[in-house]
Amino acid sequence: MKTRSKRIEKLRNVILESVPTVGVERGVLATEAYKEFEEYQILIKRAKTLEKILSRMTIYINEGDLLVGNQSSRLRCPPVYPENFAGWMADDAEMDTMQVRAVNPLKIPHSIRPDLKKLAKHWKKKTLVERCYATFPEEILRARKALLFSVSLEKNAMGHCVPDYELLLQKGYAGIKEAIRKETESLNLTVPGDLEKREFLVAADIVCDAIIAFSERYSVLAEHLAARETVDERKKELEKIAEMCRRVPAHPASSYYESVQAVYFAHTVNMIETNAYSMSYGRFDQYIYPYLKRDLENNVLTEEMAQEILNCFWCKTNEVMHVDDSEMVYFHGGHPFGQHLTVGGIDRNGEDATNDLSYMCLDAHENVALYQPDFSVRFHSGSPWRFKKHAAEVIRLGLGLPQIFNDEIIVQALQNDGLPLDEARDYTPTGCVEYATPKCWVRAPGGWLNLPKILEVTMNRGRCALSKQQISLTSKAVQEIKTFNEFFELFKEHFRQAVKMHVVWSNLIDEVHKYTMPQPSVSILTHDCIRNGKDAVQGGARYNFTSPLLVGIANIADSLAIIKKMVFTDKTLSMQDLCTALEANFDGFQVMRSRLQSFPLRYGND
Repeated sequence: MKTRSKRIEKLRNVILESVPTVGVERGVLATEAYKEFEEYQILIKRAKTLEKILSRMTIYINEGDLLVGNQSSRLRCPPVYPENFAGWMADDAEMDTMQVRAVNPLKIPHSIRPDLKKLAKHWKKKTLVERCYATFPEEILRARKALLFSVSLEKNAMGHCVPDYELLLQKGYAGIKEAIRKETESLNLTVPGDLEKREFLVAADIVCDAIIAFSERYSVLAEHLAARETVDERKKELEKIAEMCRRVPAHPASSYYESVQAVYFAHTVNMIETNAYSMSYGRFDQYIYPYLKRDLENNVLTEEMAQEILNCFWCKTNEVMHVDDSEMVYFHGGHPFGQHLTVGGIDRNGEDATNDLSYMCLDAHENVALYQPDFSVRFHSGSPWRFKKHAAEVIRLGLGLPQIFNDEIIVQALQNDGLPLDEARDYTPTGCVEYATPKCWVRAPGGWLNLPKILEVTMNRGRCALSKQQISLTSKAVQEIKTFNEFFELFKEHFRQAVKMHVVWSNLIDEVHKYTMPQPSVSILTHDCIRNGKDAVQGGARYNFTSPLLVGIANIADSLAIIKKMVFTDKTLSMQDLCTALEANFDGFQVMRSRLQSFPLRYGND
């Protein structure tokens, strides 16, 4: 383990020692804004809401930190998004459970509970999740409640995307405003479609101004703190922060330090606007490296200082947090937000893109040793041996990161999906294992499709074994089936039905998001949204796709193998006895359960 500086040790310890505590400030401000701007169309309303939050929310600068930007009023204080989901805020039992649960515990002070309950009362029947559920046909609703599919974006804004931070560094929000102005001037408002474009462009312009003003607030705060600071070294650091926040992210970054600050600041704003998972940093070593290289060559900063700034950035990604209710915690373990950052790989010309910053990011992850960012490396056949070895050494620390992605396989897969070769080569993971570029709006995950549940309904004539409700096709009793091929065809029939319902469910959620949860701060950093005059959530990006996930693959493989071998090939277990044991949850069938558990054929590497 590399030696940490005193600064990083202190910042890291503050994160580890903090008690995650829910904050109500953002929720109150958002609610006030929705009331104040009720007459506006949704894009303008969302933009003005973000503007109000950024102008009024509490800001602070961590002691000793070299970077600024906070998601809420205190460190490790996840804000609430009552416009998305608010039912838990009215439920004392749920709030009490949140504080003591084993996964993602969150302190909810009694002092804010009255405010939370007011929010819940105001937002009742108006939230994203309630609007989603109101659109579901009865058969989709039954299947969703039975968890045939789950964890889409009924309660969360859309994420799993890669904002174009390279564009931000080159143009700044002032430059983006200029692009918005040009598009606005080209509109012909006698054309209905251009009226819709105008709404997005007005919202985008409001957001740019709001972010610039937000940064200026930190500049003023840093100047104020510097004036009171008695330690010369820290005084200079605060003065530098004040100077930076007057420049970026409003204007193009002029240094490595400014580029890192600008990216984190824009990322923080995206987090404040939405409660989306997996808002990703993308290929950080590619768009930041030119600034680092220039500053090192011109002796603007030392390698040690560059690493210290990067380590601070690594710490700050761990300040971002989320509020999950009991249902979401049932699916999600831990507090990670899925802020994916990737290094290495090939460039758009197919050449190795590994650079000094790629190694520095590995060092930062080793040095800070926390669970964010969600860190990955891209390998290809020409990746330097030193880079691969260094990545393996960091993985060996036991943090579970970085993940490794195979360029040769993934680039070809993205080409198969229609991306041009140069864009496919520029991919980045978003979230877990989804891939995108800043030109994509990847609405992922499109929910989890529950494979073991599909087997369950196959075994029960399309019914949920728990609720006894019909959630799939009514099919013949499996006890009547004579061959495994016939059984497998029946399983595939239920699989096709589940996929069809999953697509309907996912499309309905997309439709609700279009009219309730656009994201202008993200859209202005997503390719073609400004040119198309359309929010990314509403289809403005160059590429739009959803990536639903299959869960339980190992379970379903093992289960089908048992049924094929024991029931149909060896005939050592009857389908009737298996169904009876399943109905009893193996109560009284321990011998059978032991036989199944010791079944020798298993999915994967044993």
